[in-house]
Amino acid sequence: MLLYILAALGFSAAYAIPLKDDFYAPYAYLEKPWAQSRDDFKNYLGDAFFDEIARKTDEDSHTQIDPQKKRYLVSDQGPRAINNFHVGEDKTIDFDVYLSAAFVLGGVSDDPNQTGEAHEFYCHMKFSVDMNTQMLTGKELYDVARVHYEPSEFCKKDTIDRLFYTVDYSLGLPLKPEKSAEVKSLAEGRIGAPSSVSDNYWRMLYFSLVVITTLGLGDIVPMTLLARACVGAEALLGILLIGLFINSVAWRANNHRGTDDTIKPP
Repeated sequence: MLLYILAALGFSAAYAIPLKDDFYAPYAYLEKPWAQSRDDFKNYLGDAFFDEIARKTDEDSHTQIDPQKKRYLVSDQGPRAINNFHVGEDKTIDFDVYLSAAFVLGGVSDDPNQTGEAHEFYCHMKFSVDMNTQMLTGKELYDVARVHYEPSEFCKKDTIDRLFYTVDYSLGLPLKPEKSAEVKSLAEGRIGAPSSVSDNYWRMLYFSLVVITTLGLGDIVPMTLLARACVGAEALLGILLIGLFINSVAWRANNHRGTDDTIKPP
């Protein structure tokens, strides 16, 4: 039995480390770790949109308005929401975003009644996780997601142009490198790459136990020749070890019974 357990642990380590990209897990995105990563990125995405509005507003204030007089500052109290967030099998992210950015006049005037214009929009947007553009903001290097939007009554082009740097019907959204890697992992997990979803070792330990006990549930599938060979070898080893274990138990039971049936001399 000890060999049985050690074999399951050894194969699970092989599946989780050197063979981590050789399996397909179509239900990994339904697991709690993937859902938690999705929700964390949703929260970050709303802040990223708002930060980009603030960055453009600040740059516009210095270029279009005399900085010695008054300039527009974006309030960080505006509501923001990301709804209908969906990770597609084509490695795209689409969602609805609502933002309300309130602008106040800053600079030499401290009059709180001098408020500027307010902008709000509700847009359906979409971007690919494959990003090949980067930009330097301050001292940090960001990946840039090219986000496409669909103009509508609540998503007017002139409003988007006012708030973001745009090209036609798309805008550049800077993402921190760790967040860019995170959303790529989300997309990979959505299309069945188990190594892209956290807790992969425990997932592969479960898979190893399913294989060595020959249950064969089919929720994780080997995709390469080497992975299939290892899975087949583990299944055969499981049959051999359980057979040896049953034979050992039977031999011990038979030996014990034979000892008890021995006729003792008077």
